[in-house]
Amino acid sequence: MRHYLYKTTCQANGKYYIGVHSEKRPTDGYIGCGIVSMGTAISLKKRGVKSALIDSVVKYGYSSFKKEIIGFFDNKGDAYKAEADIVNEDLLRNKMCLNVRIGGIGGVVPSTTKPVSLVDCKQNKIISFKSQSECQAFIGVLNMSGKSRLCKYRYVLAEKAEPIRLFDRNGESVEFLDIFSCRFILGLSIDKVRRMLSNKMVSVGKGRVVGGDRYWSNVNLISKSRY
Repeated sequence: MRHYLYKTTCQANGKYYIGVHSEKRPTDGYIGCGIVSMGTAISLKKRGVKSALIDSVVKYGYSSFKKEIIGFFDNKGDAYKAEADIVNEDLLRNKMCLNVRIGGIGGVVPSTTKPVSLVDCKQNKIISFKSQSECQAFIGVLNMSGKSRLCKYRYVLAEKAEPIRLFDRNGESVEFLDIFSCRFILGLSIDKVRRMLSNKMVSVGKGRVVGGDRYWSNVNLISKSRY
């Protein structure tokens, strides 16, 4: 992965945007604010993401923007330091600048500065981040706006999680922060878990789960209870 500081310019009016990006391949098409194509710009705008760059791309078209690399860096932290030297309050007052906040702290869309908490379904634990930008960098996505489940259902926004409680044969509860934790930790398909939660018979391996009167011999789980 390479980290760099870039400048994206609208060839129709000369307005520009400066940002930091980390990419795994040199042709990902990223030009800023989560935009990698005309389609992503339109999608972000429909989701209500506020950004002068997004509005400009929707107006003039993705092909009207040219990105140039200002410099490459060994890590993202150094790239942000360089961005902070350029994108300051004086630059933000320039009408030709499309940035909406000072550089050096990651992200440019106001909505990405809010704290975010995710449930890691593989670990059955909550992970908290100071901002959406920090969260996106951690899980490796360009933009998570408008999404509740990410990375093939491994992560889910904490406020969108579906916590469940199952019981073993002794009546002891087994709690999961989200229904997909059963998929990752116990190897149960979501369809089977949902059928368990609705008290319907489910065939699982050599055993069966039927409401609260039988158990799955391999995992000792029975019954259900949402909370």
